[in-house]
Amino acid sequence: MCANHGIATNSTNDNVPGLLSLITAHLKDLPDDGRNEDVFKMLRSSAAILHGINNLRNNYSMAHPTETLLNEADARFAINLVRSIMTYVDELL
Repeated sequence: MCANHGIATNSTNDNVPGLLSLITAHLKDLPDDGRNEDVFKMLRSSAAILHGINNLRNNYSMAHPTETLLNEADARFAINLVRSIMTYVDELL
């Protein structure tokens, strides 16, 4: 997503919260399209959500060896949160 929109990344900001920070900075530089500032604040706050989801991926999914997986409801909740955030960001870019 960043590469498709000319947002430069490097090894210090290549984690999900770091990338979201780059994207929100990029969006602030775009012309005002009537975006609601409260909704934009929610987007910036979603970095904490993405950090938590990254922890779930690393410790409670099949991405890495583990004996403890998320239950279906928790997994679906996390997936839907990420899907909502990514859809919103994609629409803004």
